[in-house]
Amino acid sequence: LRCQDKKLYESILQSGMEPVFAVSWVLTWFAHDMQSMPSIQRVYDFFLASHPLMALYFSASVLRLFRKPLIQARGDYADMHAAVQHLPRDLPLEQLVRMTHRSFRSSPPQQVVSMASLTAERAFSAGESMWRQYPYPYHTQPGPADATKRLIEWRPSKRWRGRRW
Repeated sequence: LRCQDKKLYESILQSGMEPVFAVSWVLTWFAHDMQSMPSIQRVYDFFLASHPLMALYFSASVLRLFRKPLIQARGDYADMHAAVQHLPRDLPLEQLVRMTHRSFRSSPPQQVVSMASLTAERAFSAGESMWRQYPYPYHTQPGPADATKRLIEWRPSKRWRGRRW
């Protein structure tokens, strides 16, 4: 978030709000916040075909997309917490996927880790860290970047549009 929207980052930091609100986003890959199975499947497809940290980038994109109420909180903890708790459940997925992919390309994990605290930098820079070895040796051609590109351009077929689960 600090790489992509410094004003929003500083506003959240000023409020003193810890990023605990986003733990469930990352642990469930947003499944508990989505209302339809096709939405959940779309996000899971994107995360499975992407870098392991993509859920964190997606979380930052959600905050950036709904930055206005977060900025308006002006660093007040109660207002910031209320704004985060009232984010819409029907997320504009295609817009978020594109934002997330652009963020990942403009601020790759190595750049983000270099801005992190020394403790985090040590954890992520360990020789055997899965964050540093991506793409993994077992990935075959076409590579994960190609799969991610296809998923970004994905559109539901006529058979799936409007289907209820």
